[in-house]
Amino acid sequence: DTDEIDLVVQAVQYTGSCWFQEGVPFILIEAKNRAEATSQHMVSNLIRRLQTKRGNARIGMLFTTSKFTQDATMEVVKIAEGTLTVALVTPDEIVEWIESSDPNAYLDSLV
Repeated sequence: DTDEIDLVVQAVQYTGSCWFQEGVPFILIEAKNRAEATSQHMVSNLIRRLQTKRGNARIGMLFTTSKFTQDATMEVVKIAEGTLTVALVTPDEIVEWIESSDPNAYLDSLV
């Protein structure tokens, strides 16, 4: 109730997808509808939410209607060597995903 997660997706089984891991069923999704760039603070909040899910979520997706700051992108790079993954999704990528002939493959490329 206090996490203010916009959406939680449960992955049932998608073998062969890089983002699916047995026993880790949830993907946390945040969306930011703002004119200013989405900041590192918002990325850090999503990472913290992933860390507090007791291993039930390891992937977070952060959608923005604007762009991401450079420090937001660097925050994602900092966690890249661990088990958590955060995908930053821009408006152009949302459109490309919708128009993709293979949405699952496009999702794999984002994650």
